[in-house]
Amino acid sequence: MNNNSIFIKKLRSSGLRPTKQRIKICKLLFDRKNTFHFTINDLAKKISEELNEKISLATVYNTVHAFEKKGYLKEIAINSDKSYFDTNITAHHHF
Repeated sequence: MNNNSIFIKKLRSSGLRPTKQRIKICKLLFDRKNTFHFTINDLAKKISEELNEKISLATVYNTVHAFEKKGYLKEIAINSDKSYFDTNITAHHHF
């Protein structure tokens, strides 16, 4: 099974249609060795920079929240208007 198949399966299990943009989000989040902490805006900016492609903030928001709801990401609320997301869903400390 290639990586795209894994990403497509992860998207579908989260209730999302595997569009090209969502597959790119999935690759950026889950095709890495290190834990990745990010805000929605950070992720959208990273996609634009790394892939040289504009992406709808709503697409990033909806995809990240679907992954979080399914348990693929952990949300870390800093305050009422700022949340970070973590690709490491195991119990660990944050500073």
